Amino acid sequence: VSVLKQFAPSLSNELIPKILSKEITIRQGVRQILESIPSSIYPNDFLNFVQDKPIRSGLSSLIDYLDSQQIPFIVISGGIRCLVEAILKRENLLERCSKIYAIDIDNSNDKLKILSDWESGSELVAKVDIIKQECQNNEKVIFIGDSITDLNASKHADLVFARDRLCDYLKEENIEFIEWKDFEDIKKIMQHGPPGWPGGQYPPNTMMPPPFGMMPPMMPPNGPGGMNGGMKVRYIYVIYII
Repeated sequence: VSVLKQFAPSLSNELIPKILSKEITIRQGVRQILESIPSSIYPNDFLNFVQDKPIRSGLSSLIDYLDSQQIPFIVISGGIRCLVEAILKRENLLERCSKIYAIDIDNSNDKLKILSDWESGSELVAKVDIIKQECQNNEKVIFIGDSITDLNASKHADLVFARDRLCDYLKEENIEFIEWKDFEDIKKIMQHGPPGWPGGQYPPNTMMPPPFGMMPPMMPPNGPGGMNGGMKVRYIYVIYII
């Protein structure tokens, strides 16, 4: 969102509220905004804008844990690929991503043009379609998100971590989730399990009150006493920083 507001402020101010209120789709709004931007400023001005944008703390530590449990770290972003990769590279995390799904940009004409292999329905990057593609062998999906772009995918995950606007959307649709502040929260829950999971209890006073702060017991964590029967976990994270 910050990139859109920076390089197309007027149109962003008009259309982003309509996206958030579901008056228009993400696909309609973001395409209209991005494709109004002159190609001459891409990618350099975009990269300069995001070069010092921070990511939420604890991501490297979380990936350390995922690596130890042989859980793939997959990035699905509704943002622009070169920006997602630039931020991950800056944090020395790019090579640690199993895969990255994001929007590509064609700047060969006067205005930017969106290219997406996963454009479908209301989305430029159809996260549900990607989840189905990645999880064809009964893998469990742990999904992390923060906004309306993550709502559809949240409906198809086995465990949802949500913050910011996504919490409100999930409450409206009566979808259970665990609220998170930083990636250390998520690491602790994956290590010990939320209430009801085998392998440990995560302090309930750090969670939202039921019913939205407590997911039903769907799968224990990996490791001794954890995943049984060789069940696979596919970890899906959505980058939200741009």
